[in-house]
Amino acid sequence: MTGAAPDWYIARGPNRGPTRAAPLSMTTLADEPKSCVKCGYVRQPADSAPDYECPRCGVVYAKAEAARRAQERARDIEARRVIAGERRTPPLERPEPAVPDPERDADPPPLGAHLVYLLYAIPIGVTALAGVIVAYSMRARQRETWLASHYTWQIRTFWYLAPIVLPALAAALVTIVAIPVYVASRKSQYAGLVLLGLLTVIVLGTIAVVVLAWRVIRGWYRLSRGKAP
Repeated sequence: MTGAAPDWYIARGPNRGPTRAAPLSMTTLADEPKSCVKCGYVRQPADSAPDYECPRCGVVYAKAEAARRAQERARDIEARRVIAGERRTPPLERPEPAVPDPERDADPPPLGAHLVYLLYAIPIGVTALAGVIVAYSMRARQRETWLASHYTWQIRTFWYLAPIVLPALAAALVTIVAIPVYVASRKSQYAGLVLLGLLTVIVLGTIAVVVLAWRVIRGWYRLSRGKAP
């Protein structure tokens, strides 16, 4: 009986019959021994556990490797978030310690500036004139100190008020002269002049008082705290 020889038979020659080759085993096809990512055990040829399972801890290789890859991806994402957060948020800068300034410590006491503010606070025109004279004198002597800013503030206060106070004083003088003239003559034009003078004095005086009060209070408060106005 003749026929095609099975696959496991190999012809050995004309004088020898076919012999059976040794079957290929799974161990000869494996590239390298498999190691478990969970417990680190290296699979041995004598192990009887299934190929997909660790003989020591019993974990399935594919599941353990998938879990490890998921953990690595999570750590990588978290690391990227931390790096991105550090880039978006700059580190807090520590304030530099205060260094004593010998020039500032050597500044003269602000008695002159206090005196000018006091003269401005007294509602008499002569005191304001005396205050601006003191401010000019003190600024010339203390130009290189921080107090010079207060003397400049006081001088500007005087000149800001001058265009308001002078017309108010002129209106008051006209009103004072017009009142007795109106009383003596009883003429209506003098009555209108008196009313106009009084209204001018009230409006300009109110503006002058508000401006003066605000600048004196602000400057004096800043001076008491050792700051420029």
